[in-house]
Amino acid sequence: MFHSKSKEKSGLETAIDELIAELRGHEAHSDEYAACAERLETLYNLKDVDKSDRIKPDTLIIVGGNIVVALMIIAFEQKNIVTSKFQSFMLNTR
Repeated sequence: MFHSKSKEKSGLETAIDELIAELRGHEAHSDEYAACAERLETLYNLKDVDKSDRIKPDTLIIVGGNIVVALMIIAFEQKNIVTSKFQSFMLNTR
């Protein structure tokens, strides 16, 4: 029913993966490791900037559903307000 999008890696993600693989080849306290870690941090910062602040589709569905429910309630109250008031008066008179 739902098809997931095949997500291809961007050049930035490929560079991050390659840098992580390179980090595995160095010791944690070496100068090369520190330089790679600094470049990796720069790449992650670029990735965060590259991300757009889009609204998630499930958020739009929730908001749309709430608006539909609110409109349905308003339409019902506009059409049936006299009937509902009349019925409440009939129960009180005995």
